[in-house]
Formats: sequence, C-alpha cells, structure tokens
Amino acid sequence: MKQSRWASRLFRLPPLLVLGYTLLAFSRLQYPLPETAAGLLWLTRLDPLPALVQLGREFQFQTWMLLPLLVAVLTGLLGRVFCGWLCPLGGLLNLLELLPWRNRLPGRERIAYWLRRGRLSWGALLLGALLAGGGWPLLLSPWMLLTQQLRALAEGTVPWLLILLLGVGVLIFPRAWCSYLCPSGLLFSGIARWRRWRLRLGESCIDCGRCWRRCPTASIDSARLVVDESCIVCGRCWEECPVAAINWGAGNELPADQPGGIKTDRRLWLAGAGMVAVGFLWGGGGRTEQRYLRPPGARPETEFLAFCSRCQRCIQACPSGTLQPLPWSAGLGGFDTPRVVPRTARCELCGVCQEVCPSGAIQTVALTAVRIGTARVEPQLCLGWSQGILCLLCMEQCPLQAISDIGGHRPQVDPRRCVGCGACENGCPVEEPAIRVFPV
Repeated sequence: MKQSRWASRLFRLPPLLVLGYTLLAFSRLQYPLPETAAGLLWLTRLDPLPALVQLGREFQFQTWMLLPLLVAVLTGLLGRVFCGWLCPLGGLLNLLELLPWRNRLPGRERIAYWLRRGRLSWGALLLGALLAGGGWPLLLSPWMLLTQQLRALAEGTVPWLLILLLGVGVLIFPRAWCSYLCPSGLLFSGIARWRRWRLRLGESCIDCGRCWRRCPTASIDSARLVVDESCIVCGRCWEECPVAAINWGAGNELPADQPGGIKTDRRLWLAGAGMVAVGFLWGGGGRTEQRYLRPPGARPETEFLAFCSRCQRCIQACPSGTLQPLPWSAGLGGFDTPRVVPRTARCELCGVCQEVCPSGAIQTVALTAVRIGTARVEPQLCLGWSQGILCLLCMEQCPLQAISDIGGHRPQVDPRRCVGCGACENGCPVEEPAIRVFPV
C-alpha cells in the first residue's frame, strides 16, 4: 500500500513557488527597485555558501548570517530540506518528472555510482578555488546560477549551464546536479551526513527497486537498507514503497562500511586533497595584471574577484546600462564579472548595484567615498588642446564639476573631485575619446 502521498505532493509546491518568485523578482530588477528586490536578496541569503566565503575572508559575523546558519542547523537535524523544499533550481528540475521519456539513458546506475565517487574530488576542487580567491564557484550555487542564466537568455545568448543541469537531469536522474555538481548541494550533503532524523529502510524491504527509480537523487541503496546523505526529504520513496518498508525517524550516523557512511576509501581522500591543491593553483586562474572599472562601491580588485558570484543582478538593475560582463578573454578569474563601460553609458551613481549585490562584492558606500576611477585628458586627441576649438562637452557633462577650463578651451580634470562616473568619456564627441576614465 502506498504511503504518504500528501508528503510527495506537498514537496512539489514550495520550490515551484520559490522559482516563480525568483523569476518575477529578477524580471522586475530595475530602477527604482521594487520590494521584490529585497525578497530576492533574502532568499539568496538562505544559501550558506556566500556567507562562508565572506566569513572566511573577513572573519566578521553579520546579523544576516543567522539566516544561513539556521538553514545549516535544520540540515543537521532533518537532512537536505533546503535542496528539497526551498531551492529554485530544485523547483525547475522537479518539472522534469513530467517528461515521459526522461531517465532512459542505458547504464545510468553506473554513471550515478561514478558521480557519487567523484563528488569529493569535485568539491575539493571548488574549495581550493575559493581558498585561492576565485569567486567563480559561487556561480554554480542555485540563485546565482539561475539569475545569471536568466540574464543570458534575456541577452539572447546560449544558457550553457542551464542546459547542462537540465541535461543531466533528463539523462541520468532529475536532481543529479543538486547531488554531485552544485557546491551548495555538496555542502548540505556533508552536513546531512550526521542528520538526527532521516528516512530509513526497514527489514521488510523486498528490494524491488521502485524507490530507487522514483528517487530524484538516487540516494537509496535498498540492498544495504541505506538512504544516504543525498536525500532531499521529498517523500517520493515513502509514497512508492509497496510494502511500507520506508519510515521516518531518528537514527544514528550511518555505519562506516555502508555507502554514505563516515569511512571513505583512502584513495578518495588523497584525491580530494590533491584536488584542493589543484583548485588552489588554478582556481583564481586567468587573472592578469589588467585592471577594470568596477561598479561604485566595489571592493579592491583582488577581493572583488573573490566575492563576485557573476549573478548579473547589478547588470540587470543598472538604469543606464553602463555595467557589462567581462568576456572569457578576461580569464577564469574575471569572466562575467561586471565592469563600467563609459563609452556605452555613464554611471548614474544611483547605488542600485550596491543594493542588489548578494555576495558583498559591491558594498554600500557614501557618494563621497565612491572611486570608480579617474578621468584623464589625452591632449593630442582633444579638440581644445590640439586645435583650440571650443568644445568643453566633457566639462558640461561632469556632474561633480571635476573638470575646468584652464584657458584656450583646454579642459583639465581635478582628481580630487573626479569619481570616474564616465560622463565625460561618454559625452566626448571625438571618435576615439579624448578623455578617458582609468582604474584607480
């Protein structure tokens, strides 16, 4: 007799609601910011990964970090409830169960086995990259990835990461990304290993395999009566079991000789340690000495690259459109991070990017403390300097009166007043701008 059908049905609703709210909030992420922007920010803060990165680099606990701490505590008690009930990508992947042709890949059980064995090495690689100051692993966390891919769709580019996570869900099992590739999912799996309450298989199990085929994370080993730490507490197996062999209850940690137990192959731990080193050496990879104009309030460049999650929310919300993502040519350490492009548009100094940044890469600062860069006149290109022609459009455009005429229609920048908003460069009528903003 099937058990707890209500639990499985109830499971489908919360992540879909979170997904719907995320889509709505991101689509409305425009100046002036609506109330949904704050909701999106707080939803993102449910994920402990950005908080851990910030704590690891600043050693300063902030009040909002109580929220991800609470999520971590619940995970230690009940298992991966965040992944199962709150993750927006989880809501999207749940929809794959509606596809009649899903999970038909031959040998997917074997693929799941190797993914399970390789997740320690993959997690170690991500850890090493974060320790090296590479912020790109944050992009793979749920809300960061989703908003970045939504921005890619809006720009008409191919959302490769979204295709990847949907592809592994269709071919292998729905939540393969969540269990083996998502850094937040790996973090929650590590915490859930010692969870207090869990789904358990009883001795009455007949090893029919129906629970495994229904499980979206392939976390069930009915031969050994184990539900491992990948379980997202969705109730699918509970509903599917024909002999009521699956129950919810308190239990100790898994035996060391069973899959998911504490004892792991020594070679895997050695491989994991090696991957931490590889991630550390390569994780901040692609960095060059070239500097870029960053959004107002951005941290110093090294810290900015460590904190930035590439979520694209600052770019989405920028009212002038001056913020643009760096291309792959900027290297793994810098790709898709935002930069100010004055020739495209001036920065309005509105501070919206500071309000929507979920990772702390862009901090809230007073206008007087903003330093995007400093403008510099190129005399050989300037109409006033080289030809004595009356122009001074840069002076007229400057909102902070940082440019003055020193005589003969020759503009000069006061670096003490200039914040690098790019209004002068944007307004310069010369094809190759005669005044440019350079990073500080």
